[in-house]
Amino acid sequence: MASGSFNSSTGVNLNLYCEWSSSANTARNYSDVTMKTYLNHYSLYVGSRSDSYVKCDGQNYTYTAPSISYGGSSKTNTVLLSSKTFRVYHNSDGKKSITLKAGWRFSGTYSGKSIGWITCSKTVTLDNIPRAATINSATNFTSNQNPSLTFSNPGGFSLNVRLEFGGTSIQRNNISNTGSYTFSLSDSERNLLFSKCPNSSTLSVRFVVATKIGSSSETHWAWLDRTMTVQSGNPTVNTFTATRVNNTVPSSWGIYIQGKSQCKLQATASGIYGSSIKSYQIKQGSTILASSSSTTTPVLTSTGTITYTVVVTDSRGRTASKTVSITVAGYSAPYFSSVRSQRCLANGTLNDDGTYIRTLASFTYSKIGQNSVSFTVAFKKPEDENWSAEVASSSGVAKVIAGSASIDSSYQVMFKLVDEFNTVQYIDTLSTAYTTMDFRKGGKGIAIGKVSEYDNLFDVALPSKFRNGLILVDSNGNEIDVLKKIKNL
Repeated sequence: MASGSFNSSTGVNLNLYCEWSSSANTARNYSDVTMKTYLNHYSLYVGSRSDSYVKCDGQNYTYTAPSISYGGSSKTNTVLLSSKTFRVYHNSDGKKSITLKAGWRFSGTYSGKSIGWITCSKTVTLDNIPRAATINSATNFTSNQNPSLTFSNPGGFSLNVRLEFGGTSIQRNNISNTGSYTFSLSDSERNLLFSKCPNSSTLSVRFVVATKIGSSSETHWAWLDRTMTVQSGNPTVNTFTATRVNNTVPSSWGIYIQGKSQCKLQATASGIYGSSIKSYQIKQGSTILASSSSTTTPVLTSTGTITYTVVVTDSRGRTASKTVSITVAGYSAPYFSSVRSQRCLANGTLNDDGTYIRTLASFTYSKIGQNSVSFTVAFKKPEDENWSAEVASSSGVAKVIAGSASIDSSYQVMFKLVDEFNTVQYIDTLSTAYTTMDFRKGGKGIAIGKVSEYDNLFDVALPSKFRNGLILVDSNGNEIDVLKKIKNL
C-alpha cells in the first residue's frame, strides 16, 4: 500500500494538509486512492464553503466544507474537511503516477495577510501492479533430462509454458501457480527435439511463460534462451554380412577358395536421437576397400582368416563399427614333382629295345572341399597330331602303356593332371632304341647312341667330349671356333 502527505504553505498558521493512501486490485489493474483533506489553524470563525474541491488524476470532486468556530489562539486546531476515494486505473504495464490537488476558499485576512484560495498539490507514484508472470531461471539440459524453470506470477494469472525450438514447440496449458514447472517429456516429444538437430549435438531452446490477463488468449510473454545437449550415443551397425561369390567354385563346397572366390560385403546402419548415417567405410586392416555400404572384393589371394571392418559415421560425426571374418582355404594348381618315361618289356622290365613305355610320376594337388584330381598318360610320335588314348594312372605308381612304340622312333609322352579348376600337362621325350651308331636308310642321316630318325641330321644321344676343339662351318662357309667363343663369354 502506497501512502503519503503534503500541505499548502500560506506563510501563516492557516493551511491545508492532505493525507493519501492507495489499495491495489491486481486482477483488474487499478488502485483505490483515498485522499483526506484537513485545515490546520489557530483562532478561526468561518462559514461553510460549498466550492471546496479535491482532484485526483484528472477526477474532480467538489464538496461543502463545514463552518468552523474556534477561539483558541495558541494551539493549532485541525479540522477534517473531506475524505474522498478515487478509482485510478494503471497503465498496461502496471505502473501509474498521479497528481493530487486540494482547494479551500478563505476569502479574508488572517494574521494580517489577505488570503483568497488555499491550495496544495503533489505528484505521487502508486505501487506497481504486476501484470505478467516473469521467468526467474531455466536450465540447460541434456536430451534425456526433463527441463525445468522457475517463475513469478504474483497476479495469480492463468499461465501457459512451452519450449520453442526449430520452428515448433512443446506446450503445457494452464499450469499450477507453484512458482516452478518441469516438462515431463514423452518419447515422441524427445524425438521431436532430436529431429531439429540431426547434424548437431546441441539445440537452442527458448523457455516461454505466457500470461493470460483478462482473456482466454495469451497477452504477455517472458522467455529465456537455453541449450539442449544431445546425450551420448553412437549410431548402430545393424548388420554387416559376408557372402561368398563362388565364381568357378561349386556352391556345394560352401568354402572360400584362394585365387577363385570373392566376397560380397554388405552393411546396414541407423542413426540415433534423430541423426542419419552420412558415410560408410569398409576396410581390410588399414586398406579401404569401399566408401559405401556394400562392395565385392577382388578375387581372394590370402589364405586363413580375413577380417573386414565397416565404420559408419552419422550426421553428428559420431561413429560405430562392426567386423565380420571369413576363412579362405589355400589353393594351388596341381603340379608334378617328378616324371619319367622309359622303354620296357610288357612286364615292365626296363629294356632299351622294348616297345612298351614304363611311366612313373609323382604329383601334388590341393585337397580342399571336394576337390579331386585325375592323372592320365598318353603318347605319340613328334610328327603326329593325335595322342593315343589316355590311360589312367596314380602318383608314385609305375604304369606300362603302348606295346607299339617302335624302337626306330622317338616318342612324346604326355603326363596330364586335371582337378576342379586346372589342367596341367608335362611332355617327356622317349628316345629310340639304343645303338652305338646308326646310319639312316638312304645314307643321309647318322645317329650316335640311338637310331637315326631324320635325313640330313647328325643326332647324338650320348654325352660328348671334344678334346681338340670344335669348329663349325655356317652355310656361307665361315668357320666358327666354338670353344674359343665359349671362353670369351
